Amino acid sequence: MPFQCPTCFALFRLQKGNAGRRGHCPQCHVVLTVPVFGKEYASFQGQKKTASEAKTIALARVEDPEEVKSWKDSPSQRKRKYIGESDEVLNWEEAKSEEEKPYSWMVACSCALMVAVLSAVGIYLVKNAPSKKGWSTSVVIGDAASAAALEKSLILPENTSYLNEEGVDVTKKKVEEYEKFDVVKIENAVKKFMTSGSIQERLAFTRDPERVKPLMEKYYGNEEFEPEGFEELNRGQIRYRGNFFTSFVRIGDFSSGAIAVERFEDGDDFSYRVDWESWVGYCEMSAEDLIRAKPTEPKLLRILLRQGSYYNYGFSDERVWAAYRLGFRNSDRALLAYVRRDSKEGEILAELFRDSKELLYTLKIRYPENARSGDQVEIVELLEQGWIENLQEVEKKDE
Repeated sequence: MPFQCPTCFALFRLQKGNAGRRGHCPQCHVVLTVPVFGKEYASFQGQKKTASEAKTIALARVEDPEEVKSWKDSPSQRKRKYIGESDEVLNWEEAKSEEEKPYSWMVACSCALMVAVLSAVGIYLVKNAPSKKGWSTSVVIGDAASAAALEKSLILPENTSYLNEEGVDVTKKKVEEYEKFDVVKIENAVKKFMTSGSIQERLAFTRDPERVKPLMEKYYGNEEFEPEGFEELNRGQIRYRGNFFTSFVRIGDFSSGAIAVERFEDGDDFSYRVDWESWVGYCEMSAEDLIRAKPTEPKLLRILLRQGSYYNYGFSDERVWAAYRLGFRNSDRALLAYVRRDSKEGEILAELFRDSKELLYTLKIRYPENARSGDQVEIVELLEQGWIENLQEVEKKDE
């Protein structure tokens, strides 16, 4: 059992059978009584005995000079055996036996190795983790079909054709559309966009700047802000659709997010501009503001949509309502969203989720009158599959 000297506070161990006995402290040699758990003993002054009584008190054995030297060198070895009353022995156990030394060394080495491995894994995960500003998908434009078609067409043998759903060979067209993008210019435009530290600077590399300017002012709050920084554009995960180019961009803190760039004709040349709204996942109100204000007027959101299973309050009848979860790009908060199963929006989402587990969507929601819950909303309008404003209109214009 553990024991601490009440005079010098040295720590020792001894057999439980010695509880209640008296002896000398092996550290300061004061006369003491080994306590019994739960009992109190008199103070040190009260424990002093006369010389005649001292014959019955345990006496220390003769100290060997070499042993004394080892105690001075290693305080942890200062636990000795004392001869007790009636020649019984108080066994002050050694703090560290010779057999324990190799084991302690192995434990220390194992701990050090584990810390090194965990540190390396942690650094790798931090550098390669998706940014909180973006999802782990580059399909910002909401359609991966063009990417699959391009990949298939580029790996086919020369004498093999790639047919679309109508049976038309589109290999040549797909390759030509891909070649019209200048990746070097795109990377330069993205770098300037990511390193700009004011609204005015960023608008020069932003798609639809006149419409987006007031949205930026609302989002950033000030003219100047801290830029994300730029490390590299991922050329291995390029996707495109019409005049839009998407990929991952690694920013200054080594996190990454999906970015969309539109190609514009500039006389005989072409320029590229970033879609700012999809980059930040712009919403008319943040998740926190929505929960606090509970607006009954429709609000535009860019969200990650997943199917849900929770029904309560005004949305408790799952025969009437279909449940979904709305995730936000810059927040850990989520909303529970519901759509009427027999509505146009309900039928569209039901069809889309036959083949998908999650979707990037631009839509409008609102709270019911006298809403009892801050995190339950109704989906009232589907605007775009993906996060790019008026993408379908842009594609029709290009055609």
